[in-house]
Order: sequence, then C-alpha cells, then structure tokens
Amino acid sequence: RACVKRLQKEYRALCK
Repeated sequence: RACVKRLQKEYRALCK
C-alpha cells in the first residue's frame, strides 16, 4: 500500500 499518513513514526517504516 502507499505511505500511510497515520503515525509519523510507524508510517515512515511502512513508507519503505
């Protein structure tokens, strides 16, 4: 999925 703008901490790790 695309980068999730929910948690700036975990979303960054999923934005890989």
